[in-house]
Amino acid sequence: MRSALVARMVGCGPSVGSPEAALEALAAALRAGDADAAYALMSRSYRARVSRDEFRALFSAQPDEIARTADALGHRAGPVEEEARIEWREHEDIELAREGGAWRVVTDVVDYYSQATPRDAVRSFVRAAEHRRWDERVA
Repeated sequence: MRSALVARMVGCGPSVGSPEAALEALAAALRAGDADAAYALMSRSYRARVSRDEFRALFSAQPDEIARTADALGHRAGPVEEEARIEWREHEDIELAREGGAWRVVTDVVDYYSQATPRDAVRSFVRAAEHRRWDERVA
């Protein structure tokens, strides 16, 4: 209870204990037509891009879409997948996923010159050039 009170006092939005609870709270706010409660559940980065007034205007201009969204949130399929991204070097992130209640590393930290994705290939090329590894095959 105290954490929810502190979060509201500092303007961080309501405290929710799980992704499912966050979606349930959002669906309830949408169903109730409570734009302020829905806005409070949005991330800090979202609120930096979209003002409360813009959110309210969008909210009131699209009642049918809001109702469909609330309904869809109440009938989502499958378990929630939790992911995290942590910057560990400049322009490089490590991705993690929650599996079976524990966080696991998704990013391949061993394949230093991966070419699995276009982004990996560019990163590998830059790494090879920085380390003067002309023997590495990079795309």
